[in-house]
Amino acid sequence: VTSEQQREELLAAVQEVQTFLEEDSDRDLKTYQAHEEKISQHTQAIQERQRELEKRPDTAKYVETVLEKITEAKAHIEEKMSWVAADKVEKAWNKTEEFKAWWEKKSAAQADVPDHEAPVYMTESVKEKAKEQVKIWDELRKTDKPKEKKEKPKKDKDKKKDKKDKKDKKKKDKKKKQEE
Repeated sequence: VTSEQQREELLAAVQEVQTFLEEDSDRDLKTYQAHEEKISQHTQAIQERQRELEKRPDTAKYVETVLEKITEAKAHIEEKMSWVAADKVEKAWNKTEEFKAWWEKKSAAQADVPDHEAPVYMTESVKEKAKEQVKIWDELRKTDKPKEKKEKPKKDKDKKKDKKDKKDKKKKDKKKKQEE
């Protein structure tokens, strides 16, 4: 993950610090920290490129898996979850297509970049973008089916009306008998 020039620069910095350590008699903390920072500038970049290089294959597999699962989720929603609004599914799919295009562009660009140069993408940012896609589709998959409105049979109303009519009729009959 380093070029010949980068290795030469690091070696020169290390030799400078080594010479300093052999000759220094002042033992000033700030000077030590400045030399440590000089070495760290070189090593941090190298370590970052190394970590990204190691993580890149797993990240690519992760993105491919996410895109496959999203495709399956879309098919499931369209086939078996008709209550999910088609415009929401279409909007989510458009976002997925944008992510997929972005990923293909970044992945292709990374393939053209030598390992000793800064990465085109950071694996963590790619995983975060993929997780955003998963979250969108999870929300759609969790859309509850609306409850069907139950229509009360008219018979119930008619029965209540009939009972009321019977009571009214009984009352009238009683009144008539009392009047007689």
